[in-house]
Amino acid sequence: MFMKFIEIYRKDSAKREYSLRDIFINTQFVVSAVPEENIKDLTQECATLKLLSNKAEYTRLFIARGNIGHEVVIVESFDNLVAKIANIQNKTMQNVLKG
Repeated sequence: MFMKFIEIYRKDSAKREYSLRDIFINTQFVVSAVPEENIKDLTQECATLKLLSNKAEYTRLFIARGNIGHEVVIVESFDNLVAKIANIQNKTMQNVLKG
């Protein structure tokens, strides 16, 4: 099941320039997730990220991608993310049981 999030990504690898974009993630390929605290420091430095609420929370996702993984940081609290994924899995399981 795909879910839409807002990703914080590095716009220019030579500079500390970051931006926001929509990202769709297949939750079946999320290997792990951890709360991301370091982004809060960036929100004070980067003009684009300053637009985010001071109350915003962030999560780093590790996504399976063949033999290598891929990491993304999204604007979503860890607890909300876990609840959303659990809700999707419960709906999927209910559909399987219904046949």
